[in-house]
Amino acid sequence: MGRTYRRRRRRRRCRPLTATINTGDDHQKIRSLIGWLRNKDRRLAVGRQRSKFMSSAKLRPHRFASTGRGLQCCRRQHIGAGQLLLAIPIQSMITRNTVLDDSPDLPIDGRRRRTELSDVELLTAWIYWERQKAEASHWSDYFQSLPDRFDELPYMWPNVQDICRSLPVSLATELMAARNTYRRSMAKVFDELGLCLLDNNDDNDEQRLFNWSFGAVNTRCVYLDTDDCSRSCALAPFLDLLNHSATAKVTVTVNRDNNQSYEIYTDCHYRPYDEVFISYGNHDNRFLFINYGFCCFGDTGNNSLANDSIPVSYRQVRDVLLDNNSNNNISDRQQVMSRLKTLLRLDFCNERQVYWLQSQSFDWRLDIILRLLSLNSWSNDTTVKQWIYNADGGAGGGGGSVELDIDEDIVYRRLKRSIVDSLISEYDINVTNEWSLLGDNRGNDCLKQLLSNEFAILSAFLTDL
Repeated sequence: MGRTYRRRRRRRRCRPLTATINTGDDHQKIRSLIGWLRNKDRRLAVGRQRSKFMSSAKLRPHRFASTGRGLQCCRRQHIGAGQLLLAIPIQSMITRNTVLDDSPDLPIDGRRRRTELSDVELLTAWIYWERQKAEASHWSDYFQSLPDRFDELPYMWPNVQDICRSLPVSLATELMAARNTYRRSMAKVFDELGLCLLDNNDDNDEQRLFNWSFGAVNTRCVYLDTDDCSRSCALAPFLDLLNHSATAKVTVTVNRDNNQSYEIYTDCHYRPYDEVFISYGNHDNRFLFINYGFCCFGDTGNNSLANDSIPVSYRQVRDVLLDNNSNNNISDRQQVMSRLKTLLRLDFCNERQVYWLQSQSFDWRLDIILRLLSLNSWSNDTTVKQWIYNADGGAGGGGGSVELDIDEDIVYRRLKRSIVDSLISEYDINVTNEWSLLGDNRGNDCLKQLLSNEFAILSAFLTDL
């Protein structure tokens, strides 16, 4: 075995775009996608200034046990900060203009729909229409490279309304809001394509295809700055092989001068066999679960007990403070209501406001409200304004606090505990029967772990109160 043979073998092993990802079917789909991208690149080349699909020579597709398919750093290779990971030609990206200009058979009046269909809805309608063409569609190689199903998205679960009855109020509200957005988009897309939407939620071929199309767009779209300085949703083929991590740091640029490409550079260092990640944004696990169907419980950069937060609305806080059982620490309900009205009048809070509880930390504004309510006496609005001014850090800003004496501090801690007790009671519900309806869906375990982590966050407050 000569030296030349060994070198060639090493190069073959580290070919990023032809490496196997552990299954023959996935391997063929990725190979077809790469060939399609390169052929599309050549067809769209104009003169010497052309876009070019590029991937770091140190990446290869791979299937991971924890995250599924992704991109792996090659054997005996290192990726350093500042290195290019991917460059996707802008012509290969699917935008609103791509749909309106390149799909004349799509039964949508582009001029009329520009203001009535959102980018997400238009891309969903386009995928739905093109997917029905199967192999006849020019985009079939891209469609085949996408996951077969998006059952992990909770707002698509057929029994989501039953599950929401057993969830904490804030989580159920967010999940149902996503569900309503999904149903409204379905109705609009079906109307534009001339399809009939069944109100009884029957599982039919049309709805399954819409779910797949809507899931593909919502879990894979990126934002692309257009020539008119606006932002548009776009789909970037091959980019969805990169999975999310809260610890990942990347720089995204749109190179319109030379390569005409959407480029991603990593700001992290990766060793051989490491999975290479990008970040979807600074989101907590609740947002990731509702919008993407997964959580990052094992991600040290997104440790739930450190970074996850639980929302609580002003109305929830008000109801707890006015409740007779928790109001025995302040003189009477009228005094509490009077002080809250004063804070509302001074614009320090409003009835639609949402506060956030993190591990060992109350939202600053909510904390100040509780401190102000714990004071023994209020004189007038001017004094309250001065307290708020001082709490806000004075002229220098920076966020201060309101000093309390010993008795006031006791009241303050009891008020905090009453809010935590009210929230934590929402997690003491047995939802095993409702969750069992999810079957083998991985969202089952994800939802259980999410609630368990949020319960732990709230429980951590009780140790200090």
